[in-house]
Amino acid sequence: PDAPASVFSEARASAFASSLDAPRLAGSDAEHAAFETLERALRAVAAETRAASSGRVVVDVLRTRHSGTFALRGPGVRETREQTMAYDRLDALAARVRIRVDSGATTTSEDGHPEDNARPPEVGSSSSERRDDDDDGEKISPEEPPRALLFSAHVDTVHVSPGGCDNAANVAIVLETFRAFSLGLATRSASVSPDARVSSSNRTLPTTGEITPLVVLFVSAEEDGFMGARGVVRDHPWFLKHVAAFVNFEAMGSGGPHRAFRATRGGSSSELLRLYAKGAKGAKKPSGTVVASDVFSSGFIKSDTDFRVFRDDGDVPGIDLAFVEKTRVYHTPRDTLDELVKRRPGSMQASGSNALGFARAFLERSVTETDEKINLKIQPGGVSTTSQSDVRRGAKNDETKKPVSKPPLTVWFDFPVLGAFVLIDVDGTQVAVALALVAVTSTARCFGARVKKEDGFFSFAKRLAAIVVGVVGAFVAFAAAPVAGGLAALVTASVTKTPVPWANSLGAFALCTMPYALATSTATLRLTRRCSNALWKSAAARRRANDDDDASKDEPHFSDDDDTSLLADADRAFSVSVALFLALLASFMFARELASAYLLAVPSTALFLGTVTKSWFAIAAPLAFSASLAFPTFFTLVDLAHGMTPRSRPPPGQSPYLYDIVCGVVAGGAVAATAFPTLAFLVSREFRRTSKTAEREKPRDPRRRFLSFLRHNAVLVVIVSVHAVALFAVVNTSYGFPFTEQFPQQVSAFVSVASGNVSTAALAFLPAGPGSFEGAFARTLETLAESFEDETSEASKKNGFRPLTKTCDTPATREEGSFQKYDLASYSLQGSGACVLRFATLEEELADLTASSAIATEVRVTTGASRLVSGNARAVPITVDFKGMTRWVIAVDSRCAKRVAFAQGQDAEKEDAEADADEEKTRKNKRASPPVGPWRSTSRGRAGTGTGTLRYAAFGVGGRDARLNPRPITVWIETHDDISQFSLSGDEKNGTSVSEKCARDAMRIRADADFETAIAIATTRVSPAWVVPFAKHHTPLKLAVLAVAGLEQKRSDA
Repeated sequence: PDAPASVFSEARASAFASSLDAPRLAGSDAEHAAFETLERALRAVAAETRAASSGRVVVDVLRTRHSGTFALRGPGVRETREQTMAYDRLDALAARVRIRVDSGATTTSEDGHPEDNARPPEVGSSSSERRDDDDDGEKISPEEPPRALLFSAHVDTVHVSPGGCDNAANVAIVLETFRAFSLGLATRSASVSPDARVSSSNRTLPTTGEITPLVVLFVSAEEDGFMGARGVVRDHPWFLKHVAAFVNFEAMGSGGPHRAFRATRGGSSSELLRLYAKGAKGAKKPSGTVVASDVFSSGFIKSDTDFRVFRDDGDVPGIDLAFVEKTRVYHTPRDTLDELVKRRPGSMQASGSNALGFARAFLERSVTETDEKINLKIQPGGVSTTSQSDVRRGAKNDETKKPVSKPPLTVWFDFPVLGAFVLIDVDGTQVAVALALVAVTSTARCFGARVKKEDGFFSFAKRLAAIVVGVVGAFVAFAAAPVAGGLAALVTASVTKTPVPWANSLGAFALCTMPYALATSTATLRLTRRCSNALWKSAAARRRANDDDDASKDEPHFSDDDDTSLLADADRAFSVSVALFLALLASFMFARELASAYLLAVPSTALFLGTVTKSWFAIAAPLAFSASLAFPTFFTLVDLAHGMTPRSRPPPGQSPYLYDIVCGVVAGGAVAATAFPTLAFLVSREFRRTSKTAEREKPRDPRRRFLSFLRHNAVLVVIVSVHAVALFAVVNTSYGFPFTEQFPQQVSAFVSVASGNVSTAALAFLPAGPGSFEGAFARTLETLAESFEDETSEASKKNGFRPLTKTCDTPATREEGSFQKYDLASYSLQGSGACVLRFATLEEELADLTASSAIATEVRVTTGASRLVSGNARAVPITVDFKGMTRWVIAVDSRCAKRVAFAQGQDAEKEDAEADADEEKTRKNKRASPPVGPWRSTSRGRAGTGTGTLRYAAFGVGGRDARLNPRPITVWIETHDDISQFSLSGDEKNGTSVSEKCARDAMRIRADADFETAIAIATTRVSPAWVVPFAKHHTPLKLAVLAVAGLEQKRSDA
């Protein structure tokens, strides 16, 4: 707290973050309070800045609300699949710092009045509720290009987590960075004479005018599908006017370095990365690697952040930062600020110092330099991966298209040993060609060593075969590591009969998988070396035979020195084969624009260098360098996979051990990427050494043969022993289950109830990861039954208490169809491994709460008459009133609908009723009409897992104002021309046709409320210590109200 005003202070940031350390669901009172707290803090910064700078530096604060819909594709799925996201009056809070460089001018606020921070602008005065579906916003070409750097952090959390690291810590980092940056500018501006220009380092500002170097943004609904950021990008006046680049602050764990795990490509991206690296003067160097960016781009990690919105919809270059350590606390109640501050103190300080240095460097290079010859211009554009033109800044009719030239490939990584952050711009194709040329040249040099004309064709062919065998063997050895890791993980899980048996120990997981990957790769390399050496010796034997035939001609005889040289040649040939494989793989990756290939290019070059210099040190040093580069990166990826696997459930119908295999493959891949080049080098040296002494050490008796076997296979013996110990540690856990109180199982618990029918109430326990609660939850269910029977024993005698009943998702219940009624619209509990409890106490509680209007357990749905929309196409409007619940899902069966459109705020039922009551005007002119666009094709849907059908889903989230002043949504469903072309699944048939099914069940609806019943609270009390609440995007809140709507028409067209 006592740190200078212009310095980032972790103490100040932590103090502010502690005020936000509570669940902040989008649209909740808690989130509203967090925005209010943030706004007060920003206005305090504005007042301090104005006072310190005598009005030369001004901070503006703007609160806005945003509404709209957009199609979201991904993450982690094919681009052909999508879902619609609908946001209604979501809050956003922004602040900017402006530098007035003409001292005689009067500083004014955003609305043109003299600046007076005692008179705050109206909250929501710039509220925008425009639909942005068709990208029909105004195309603006500002006179001055955007120059500001944007720091963004989301305020909301999932409903079960206080969000200490995700994202209270990041909100505090952005706020404290903005305070230090603004007050630093203010202090510096006050220290110069009125006629002097405000200076920054050795650069100067323009003599007149105004610049905006930094904007900070706090958004909502990131956890629900990046809706808040989308609203800002589409509607916020400052984003379009000022933002040239961005940094998004995120978390997938708790603490550690703030890793740059993604960066945009194209445009000014590489310049931005260089500036980010340079800006961290006097602080911990930035951390991150392009490998993480490539992993995210592959879709392996099925999650995303606001980064994608700023990149794709905003089309501005940027960087994504995240805390990724201790992933197991992510989205759980254990994500507290104490977890971050006490376990990894200094995390916020390092992040904030880097961010502050970056902001100042950005001001120095991108804003204050006036000499255009050396000006580093960081400008928006050229980075979107989805748009063909910049719809925000392009000319009318989008005639200004993006350049078709391919952007350079940027290789970037931190090198912890030297504390450096390295960035290199390369052309992927050129690097691929260069690597291929080096590979061919080195191979030719090795292949041509000691070749004589008299060796003959067969000797030549055998040398060539030795090289080919070496390359193929290297490929097999490299691929064997991840395969062995996956198989070891599968075997371990199968032996324990439990998915993810190592959830409570990263060390046990590593010992169960990595040694096998290491041993398999080593054994394959040894076998390859033997085969390659045998071919090389065969070629040498033919030369010896030829030499013996020519001995009578007094030509040079084949000596023992030649044997040694040929052995050295064989050693180099093996090294070249491995290097050739690595170089070809790196070339392929570079050609595919994967910058991660640098991890293979470095060791391949080292091996090639060793064949030229004939020095083992010339190979060992670069290989050690390569391993030190790869190890931190892949250790982080293994830790991340280990943390995410217990919360990742295989799709229905897949093996419950699917993610065990995936996790093992990641571990084996880490071994291959990190250790493979060094293994090849060691095998080469070992084989050469053992070949020289092979004749001397040949054991004759069985005892010596056995000891020789143990000596040469000591690694395998150690691996088997280590795995036995690790397996014992894995299975020796509490409850005979792989989870403990320290490493818990993550569970989503909620109450589901059919709309208007509390007798259907059920309490569901949904595991986030693989497996079922059938066995693991047995004692908990018994305890629950005893608890409720004791508490309601007297009432049960009078009211006919129905004892607790339990239904768990098992193969038997799936065949019976017991879980089909638990349809959550976007997916079903069928195949989820869930357990559902039903008892009268829960029904009575919900009935009392509904009668007292404490909660809503009903969704009002009205189906209107069909009408022509275009040509012969007909559409049916279905109006849904969520009764103030602002988080919802609407899923339309693709068999019942061809296209669907969502009109947020439209009440088609009311419009039709008013038309019927108005006798002076025709119904045709007054009846509700569908939106002009966009219409979504249901064939692009991605929802419906466990329901047996494909559904197109829309996910909606509203802000606090949407909750206090709710409005309905109308879903327009265009039916198929011929619905008889579709068929029903076996569970749906029962003599029902598709048309009959669609008449009553074309659309499924779920409305969520963040309300926890007393029964749910009691359940938490008696649950095992290893059960911890968890939530993600599709997870219901604490109460889920389910409804069904059909296409059955109430009336015909007039």
